[in-house]
Amino acid sequence: MKLILRYITGANPEDFPIDLTKNRSQVIGSRGDVKIDYKMISRRHCQISYTPENGLFLEDLGSRYGTEIKGEPLEERKPKLIYDTSNGSIKFDGIEIKLAQFPFTLLEDKPSQKLGLLGRLLSMRKT
Repeated sequence: MKLILRYITGANPEDFPIDLTKNRSQVIGSRGDVKIDYKMISRRHCQISYTPENGLFLEDLGSRYGTEIKGEPLEERKPKLIYDTSNGSIKFDGIEIKLAQFPFTLLEDKPSQKLGLLGRLLSMRKT
């Protein structure tokens, strides 16, 4: 499973790729597998994990400023199911996640999501 953690800063979103294909879990933080070097984000802020039979989980790893899913704070070191894939589906539109004070959206990694507005418009155009 490949995901994008997107931080929207004005007109220029910043994407952080998360590849759960080989490693079924990735640490997110300033020194994690997914490096987000923003002030207030801990070295090992949280961990995202995936198993096809159970789903996608997010766990706060004892970060100083916390982790939220859809506005709900996570308890430290208690993995929270954020998307159930037990029915075989791995498609979702986006999950709101907050690391410290920074809002992110967790998305499926699709080619159309990597393109800017012009690229998306051109890819929709049939010639």
